[in-house]
Amino acid sequence: MSLDTLGRTKKFITKTLSEHSWQKFHLVFFGGEPLLYYKDVVRPLIQHLIQECTVYNTPYSIGFTSNGYLLSDEIIREMNTFKVSSLQITLDGGKNFHNKVRYPFIGGDSYTRIVTNIKKLLQTEISVILRINYTADNLSTITTIIDDFRILSNSEKKYLRVDFHRVWQDSENKDSVVDLKELENYMQSFEDNGIIVSPPIMDQVWNSCYADKEQQALINYNGDIYKCTARDFTKEKHLGILNEDGTITLDEEKMKRREGVRLSKEVCQHCRIAPICGGTCTQRGLDSGSSNQCIRGLNEAGKDKIVLNQFYYNIVKNEVSV
Repeated sequence: MSLDTLGRTKKFITKTLSEHSWQKFHLVFFGGEPLLYYKDVVRPLIQHLIQECTVYNTPYSIGFTSNGYLLSDEIIREMNTFKVSSLQITLDGGKNFHNKVRYPFIGGDSYTRIVTNIKKLLQTEISVILRINYTADNLSTITTIIDDFRILSNSEKKYLRVDFHRVWQDSENKDSVVDLKELENYMQSFEDNGIIVSPPIMDQVWNSCYADKEQQALINYNGDIYKCTARDFTKEKHLGILNEDGTITLDEEKMKRREGVRLSKEVCQHCRIAPICGGTCTQRGLDSGSSNQCIRGLNEAGKDKIVLNQFYYNIVKNEVSV
């Protein structure tokens, strides 16, 4: 991010805080890898946010999506001082598999370094969402991740949550079959060791995707505005620009299209799980174009599974834990 865009972003923060009364201002850093420019971009923005939130008496929270590799003791100490609330850090399978996929430029064992950094964050009471990217090929290696985190103290485990995500390229490969029972066993194993696991339930209506929230903006490094972090940041897909005075100018046609896409398809309007799904997220709706097929690609058995998961994780498991 250039100094010019950094300055515009600071003005955006100040202008937003000065013109509205917010319950909270939530600032999240995403990349690429945001820790590459921690001293040049991240630290100045955090310091500005804290200063302005103090002036306007507004609570704040700060989060990161990071690969965790560049975390240092100094950065972790500063994050603790800044009251950073959480980091989402990804592992691509167990140690050997992960190191084949995610290796540093100079080579070496990135897995062990990332796991060590996660444990340091937990020790300073910074929450970590450990996102495990699984495929049909790496699923069996997850048992080594369980072994690496089962030894945490109970106080450290309170700040860790595991989130399983299937790699989308793998899910689109018809020859790639995931053993769902094996996956459920790994989830249960984390829980048996006192580690919270995000349940595979749909919560798109009551807790919609961040990109579907009206008062949310994604500021790219060059000042272009987007909503979703999970798509390419191309010029064709940008929704607006960050102006010199810190205001945002949005493309009204693109925003109108985005805001009207949920439940706009006939297949969604007659779907029996629409009250749970809510027509999925707006980005998926846009990506599906004029197709009248289920945006999530669900057949009737898939819909049954979603309903049963809602019942099991929201009612049965809660009653057992109580």
